[in-house]
Amino acid sequence: MKKFIVSILCLIFSLNIYAQKNNLKIHSAEFGFGGAYVKKNNFEAGGFSFVVDLTSSIGKNLISTSFLAAPKNDLIIGSNYNFNEFRIQYGRELSLNNWIKLEGFAGVGYFHQTRVLSEIAKDNTISFPLKFNAKFYVQENFAIGLNTNYSFNRINNVLSANIIFQFKFK
Repeated sequence: MKKFIVSILCLIFSLNIYAQKNNLKIHSAEFGFGGAYVKKNNFEAGGFSFVVDLTSSIGKNLISTSFLAAPKNDLIIGSNYNFNEFRIQYGRELSLNNWIKLEGFAGVGYFHQTRVLSEIAKDNTISFPLKFNAKFYVQENFAIGLNTNYSFNRINNVLSANIIFQFKFK
C-alpha cells in the first residue's frame, strides 16, 4: 500500500512538471451513479455504485483520475458487497458530432474490497481498469451519458455501469 501511494505521488509530481511545460488543462469533471456486478466461481454479487472523475488534457491526450465505489449495505439493493477503486487512466476522446462524444481509457488503480459473508475476504490489490464513456451534450459545457467500467484484478473482476453528469471546462 505504501509503495503504491509513493508511486502515485511520484506520478502526480512528474505530471505536474510535464504540465508546466506542455499546457496541462482541466478537461472535465463528472459524477455518476449506477450498478456494479461481480462474479467469481460460484459467487455473484451486485449493488449500487457511484463514480467521481476529474480529467485533464494535454493536447488530445486525456488523463483521468477517478474513484469508483460500491458502498456496503446500500439502501437501494441491499448488497453486502463493497469495493473502492482509485485509478489513474490515459485516454482519448472521439467526437462524432457537436453533441455526441465517446471516450476510452485504460490505466492502473488500487482496488480494495470487503464482504460481510465469508465467500470473499477483505483484500487489496493493484487493478487494471478500462473505462468507456458515451456522452450527449445538452448544453455546450454539460453532458449526460453512460460510463462503463471493467476492472481486471486478482481478487474479482468487476463490471459497473453508471449514468454520468459531466461538466466540461473551456
